[in-house]
Amino acid sequence: MKEKNEVLLEIATEEDLPMFAKQLQEAFAIAAADALGSTGDSTPLPPDEEIWASFDAPGAAVHHIVLQGAHIGGVVLQIDTKTQQNALDFFFLS
Repeated sequence: MKEKNEVLLEIATEEDLPMFAKQLQEAFAIAAADALGSTGDSTPLPPDEEIWASFDAPGAAVHHIVLQGAHIGGVVLQIDTKTQQNALDFFFLS
């Protein structure tokens, strides 16, 4: 039986990636504005190129963070099955 507040990781599909990238940038924008104030710069953080390079990297694992059926964030990992030296590229909560 699933717990009411159980947090799950759900694999993001290829079709999910554009919206995932947008949600990641929106979450980062809020955090940057809170930390730095409004700069008036409309350049998305992180840049699209950096996000897509992470998605396309060897061993990339992109997951939605799901609570009660709703996507509340995401994580991008780089998994090296040989060395087990893994990396967290992005983590965000909306």
